[in-house]
Amino acid sequence: MKMYRREEEVDGMVIDPLKSCHVVKGVTAREMCHYFFDPAYRNDWETTLEDVQIVDNVAPDTLVFLQTYKRIWPASQRDALFWSHMRRITDHLDVGANDTWVVCNHSNQNEEYPPANQGKCVRIYLTVILVCQTYLPAGKDSKTGNPG
Repeated sequence: MKMYRREEEVDGMVIDPLKSCHVVKGVTAREMCHYFFDPAYRNDWETTLEDVQIVDNVAPDTLVFLQTYKRIWPASQRDALFWSHMRRITDHLDVGANDTWVVCNHSNQNEEYPPANQGKCVRIYLTVILVCQTYLPAGKDSKTGNPG
């Protein structure tokens, strides 16, 4: 995996955009995005979570989450309120890509779930985009995965 990091400050707030690139063999773009998006699997890959709550089920492909993260000493505990959307991308595909899917998570506000920000828990604001592409080995059929 290659990880890229840039530290900057915008309007007095420190942000540190990260970008990583990785190849996972034997998994399709849709499968990868499904496991990233679906709350049933969230605790399997996100080991820093203490609690996951679905605040709103907007549509089958769009959910609003309130996540509380485990406290890591000496920092304050963190939570995040964000919408998450999963979608197949059908235009402007990379050359050679058989399939492209994206999951986008972005912070939002909800009066019923205000940020505590009172010492115990600090609300984090995030934008996370997972883009996955399926590339088939030469000679594989896109419908069956078998030689064409």
